[in-house]
Amino acid sequence: MHTGTDWSRPRVLRFRQTLMDAISELDLDLRGMRVATELGTGSFLASALLVTLAGGEAIAVGRDGPYGSFEEASNALDLIQEEIPAPSKVLVTSDRGDPRLAGVDVVLNLGNLRPIDLALLDRVGKDAVVSYMCEAWEERPGDVDFGACETSGIPVYFTDENGWGLGLFNQCGLLALKLILEAGADVTSMNVAIVSSDAYGDVAKKAIEAHSGRTCLVNPSAYDGLLEHTWDVLLVADYASTQTLLGGAIPMDALREILKPGALIAQLCGQNDTDTLRREGYEVFPEWALPPKRMSFTLASLGDRPVARLHAAGLKVGWAACEGRRRGLDGGELDRFVLERSPAQLRMEHDT
Repeated sequence: MHTGTDWSRPRVLRFRQTLMDAISELDLDLRGMRVATELGTGSFLASALLVTLAGGEAIAVGRDGPYGSFEEASNALDLIQEEIPAPSKVLVTSDRGDPRLAGVDVVLNLGNLRPIDLALLDRVGKDAVVSYMCEAWEERPGDVDFGACETSGIPVYFTDENGWGLGLFNQCGLLALKLILEAGADVTSMNVAIVSSDAYGDVAKKAIEAHSGRTCLVNPSAYDGLLEHTWDVLLVADYASTQTLLGGAIPMDALREILKPGALIAQLCGQNDTDTLRREGYEVFPEWALPPKRMSFTLASLGDRPVARLHAAGLKVGWAACEGRRRGLDGGELDRFVLERSPAQLRMEHDT
């Protein structure tokens, strides 16, 4: 996996081709549009560069973080832009209140720009749209203030990661497989159980069962299928759940019965009692406790291409929403326009 500072000239040239391929695949044309996005690191520089390469104007908000500093990200962007000519340069800021954000057309829900809250919405103005860069069921509390969006008349659309033949969500199965392999497990000779209540479990099972001796997918609330065998690897791939899974919904007594001594607990997404699991003698990878609705590996773990395609898809959704509003559409008419012209999803109803 590339690091945030690994930008050799060959990689830059490959990255340029990856970005141009994504623009072509989505027929992305952002001329006349201004987009607020993040100044990310590594593959997550894609969104800002896609905007300028597709003819738009990008303003990218960055900050120091665990994946690199603002200065490192800015320097990487400068280096890449020297090799990748575009109609305009990305505007960079570390201030979410930067006056240059006023009047942007599209706001992308990406890390360094979050939260998409009232303060940011007041800055960008009521003519903006928000593109939420994941599927509707993956919505996370705190990412976007939907009440503020509704009050401001700012529509929010999600991204269908498998829509338009992209197959991006399906690639999360490869993430699960890579996670186990990076933990040092020989998946081809091991029995792998998967704990999941959502679509991550389905794609993980499909990817892993082609290689492992035995695979089982169980819901943490009904885990009887686990008790039929003993397992070398227990993969947790449950993004939707907010409860503690291993050591909670599935108690330690049950785990002692079905896990072989020294078994691997592989955490793709889902919260577990990692301290207790380690005290019981199990290997936990990664070692830290994941909070709910967070992933240990993202599509960036598979390279630049999946991230570039996902960001291009989200930008296509933003383009469609912006174009629809410029045509005077709102409500159901705007929804239909966006859904017909982009890989968009509408927000799901959530209990409050």
